[in-house]
Amino acid sequence: MGHVYHGCGNPEYGSSCFSKNSDLGNKTMSYNENFSWEFREGIGDSTVFTGIFFLMDPNNNVSKKVDFNVFDKGIAERCRGNIFVERKCFWLVKEDGFYFAKDKPSDWQLMYGWG
Repeated sequence: MGHVYHGCGNPEYGSSCFSKNSDLGNKTMSYNENFSWEFREGIGDSTVFTGIFFLMDPNNNVSKKVDFNVFDKGIAERCRGNIFVERKCFWLVKEDGFYFAKDKPSDWQLMYGWG
């Protein structure tokens, strides 16, 4: 299961997440908003979800853009746990970058910057 939380002080950011089999659509996120999705991993850790994120300025123009895999083999390894328990991966979007946590939304680790 994937989760993305908006923790930026800026009013909004835009995002699009997708895999080769699923398009989660475009989202415009306001502060403290979040979205989640569930999926089954492909055989051999072949599942990849890519996220494209746009930070918006006060005039609602794109000021920064970044894309990275929000779920892939490396993230799956970080989320691993008991195979009988649902794995959860969390992302927090902030002004300085993208933070990752597993199992619950705490103990955030900065993984990527905005540029």
